Amino acid sequence: MAYTRKTSDIITSNDLDYVLEQIKDNSEVARLLLKNRHPIENVVDNHINYISISNSDKTRISYLTPERIESLLSIGEDLWTSSKRFHIKPGAFVSKLFKDISPREVEKFATLFRNVQTKVEFKFKVVGSDGIMNYYHYDSYHSESGSLGNSCMKYESCQDYLSLYTENTDLVKMLVMVDQNHKLIGRALLWTTDEFKIMDRIYTIDDEEYQFHFKKWADDNGYWYKKEQRWNNSLFFESKGKTIYKEISFDLKYYKFVQYPYMDTFKFFDTTNGTISNYKPEMSSKIKTLSSADGSMYDYDHLVMCEKSKLFYNYTETTYIDYLSMRVWCGLTVYSDIYDTSILKDDATFDDSVNDWIFKDDDLNNNVVLNKVRETRKNTSQIRWSDLLTQIRSVEEEITPF
Repeated sequence: MAYTRKTSDIITSNDLDYVLEQIKDNSEVARLLLKNRHPIENVVDNHINYISISNSDKTRISYLTPERIESLLSIGEDLWTSSKRFHIKPGAFVSKLFKDISPREVEKFATLFRNVQTKVEFKFKVVGSDGIMNYYHYDSYHSESGSLGNSCMKYESCQDYLSLYTENTDLVKMLVMVDQNHKLIGRALLWTTDEFKIMDRIYTIDDEEYQFHFKKWADDNGYWYKKEQRWNNSLFFESKGKTIYKEISFDLKYYKFVQYPYMDTFKFFDTTNGTISNYKPEMSSKIKTLSSADGSMYDYDHLVMCEKSKLFYNYTETTYIDYLSMRVWCGLTVYSDIYDTSILKDDATFDDSVNDWIFKDDDLNNNVVLNKVRETRKNTSQIRWSDLLTQIRSVEEEITPF
């Protein structure tokens, strides 16, 4: 019986491997490329090979197809240096090699690869009180672009809000990325105790270009960084490719100030003992929310957590899901006129026979109501929707949909 090979080899150049080693902790694609040998079912048929960095553009990938490999070998031409190699953007070649790689992972690989290949002249330094004041101010910026340029804390009037940071430098410092003229390219607060080391939200003049370097610094120095660089992601952190959900609190030594900064992560503040946290403690009038751009504090209920995504939103952006007994972000729901309630998109389907959203799980549907609607729609070509809903409500008084 003839032997059938169950694996396939992927051959990469030393130059490419050097780049892949730098990004492997944050890239599934990089880890797969470094693995070299793969089960045959995980790679595409007749996949590309002899993968390297393009010699004409270091931000692109070069490769050979099986047909081109055979052709070059037949004439004795070197596979790595041949002018007949194909050149492609780093994200576009993945589908020519691997099966079932998510678009997010493809995009992540492309971004990380370009970041490594586009060397920038910068240096990192950790600063304390005076440095925090200086680098929050827009006068220190390399340019007012990206998330850094959009910061609400960059103005002269905000300098007085920063005392929470500048008076507690035993707990919080700031990592800054500066150019050769000491102008700010990016910044991130660093929260450090014996138990936790957290890098707060990363602000840069070009997030696609520079965030990677902050995350690499965090990995190299034992810090967890936010999984998503957004104000409403406070509970998910990453480090070296691992994600955790973590409720964290810090006790401030100095906390009685007139004004307070806008905070991305540790925004829940106990005014009685100076504890700040990335989660909402038990409800209390003493708990304030530090998410104002004018130095003031919001009350406890200003933000609520979507119980589905674990992200925070303004209360008005959320809705209560009766059948699940949970509050979620409105963007995750659809509204059913028939049931007069919100339904999670994942749990809903649009039923043309009633021209409305109903439950995918038929056990949750009120079939008496649905059949009444279908019958009415079938027997009349013109009916006011308000009148139909009135009829439905009369049925619902006897049989509830949940």
